[in-house]
Amino acid sequence: MIELKNEVLTITIREVGAEITSIIDNKSGFEFLWQGDPDIWKGQAPILFPFIGKLKKGTYSYQDQIFKPNKHGFARDMEFYTQSVTENSASFFLKSSAATKEIYPFDFSLQVTYILSDNHVTVSYEVLNTSHNETLYYALGGHPAFNVAMDPGTEDFADLDLDFVPEAKYLRIPVNRHGLMTPNKAKYEDLPANPVQKANFNIDTYVFQISKRTQVRLTDRAQGVEILVKPNEMNYLGVWYPYPKPAKLIAIEPWTGLPDRNNASGILEEKQEMTALEPQAMNIHGFTLELKKQ
Repeated sequence: MIELKNEVLTITIREVGAEITSIIDNKSGFEFLWQGDPDIWKGQAPILFPFIGKLKKGTYSYQDQIFKPNKHGFARDMEFYTQSVTENSASFFLKSSAATKEIYPFDFSLQVTYILSDNHVTVSYEVLNTSHNETLYYALGGHPAFNVAMDPGTEDFADLDLDFVPEAKYLRIPVNRHGLMTPNKAKYEDLPANPVQKANFNIDTYVFQISKRTQVRLTDRAQGVEILVKPNEMNYLGVWYPYPKPAKLIAIEPWTGLPDRNNASGILEEKQEMTALEPQAMNIHGFTLELKKQ
């Protein structure tokens, strides 16, 4: 485990998955991140790479070969190498290997950097196509889940709001019962009505197409907490709660891509929401969390 600390926050990152596992407000001792429950969801803020969500039939084909990766890809389960650690930053990297090529036949390097500044945590992803002649197809995303209050009597959220900044209606792409996207049913909508209730999430995950200016604000008045999620070079945003379980979490997930469409061909080059990165090229994505505790 690696710890970064300043006067406001202390964050902890583990080498497996290069996953941030804790964000603590130093003054109050409040933990901003969900701390996991194997009966509900064990993660805190896994990295989703090189796929987001589910593939149709759980497989894809590339150059006439069939591959069967796990949901959300493999990065979250792999040991990253620690590249550098300073007082307020830490960098990790994962490279293609014989193990990754069994399910993802590409040469790549993924570097993840965390920077702590005042009450901000910035997460940066650098994706490098290390091949000299082959295009790299990937999707990437964050999955931070935040600790929110629930009413012990109703097992519903105590006093929780979600807002887009700037306020507007955004294109929501529904998810069907198989976890696949249904773009033919997409329409412009708001985030779940405030205050947020568990029943809002009987649809599974809210998925929105976002702009470069989009931010999401989570306000938990019961705990005196405000969290602002600011995506950077991310095209989509997922908001998830493990309905119907009584879990004290809301996940706000900036993504570059999407799960498969319900009419997907299964051919990787035809998957529309993947990023195609040319040989020897690099892309940078990420997001910043601004965290406040009264």
